[in-house]
Amino acid sequence: MKRVILYGGAGIIALVGVYLLATRKQGESAGATVGRLAVGTVVDAGVGAVKGIGSVFGVPDTNMTQCQRDIANGDTWASSFSCPASEFIGSVFNSSNIKAAEVNDLRQIDRIIERQQADYAAKDAYYAGASWGPIDGRTGRW
Repeated sequence: MKRVILYGGAGIIALVGVYLLATRKQGESAGATVGRLAVGTVVDAGVGAVKGIGSVFGVPDTNMTQCQRDIANGDTWASSFSCPASEFIGSVFNSSNIKAAEVNDLRQIDRIIERQQADYAAKDAYYAGASWGPIDGRTGRW
């Protein structure tokens, strides 16, 4: 078992060495290559984290292609010209392609309807003479 771990580790080190040689720029030392790749990895991880957090809160990606913008806006006509055929056809038949603004509008309408229903229920109870709470806050009359 120890030999398998030893050979596996040596193989990984060899692959990392080949990768470093392949990505090395002209006249750059091995240390500079490792440093450049390490900084690039950290920067890419930060960019990925920011994009992930943004997508959770509904912030669109800032470097969208024209095709992606047309699809996100729901403009099927414009996306038919700006997208490759496979992406356009996929967007037409993709049922999860509802705009976030429409979903937020529907949620807001639901909240308005719920508030109106609560108001009407309270008025019905008041006019029916139900004792669900004081009419005015000072005297405490029902």
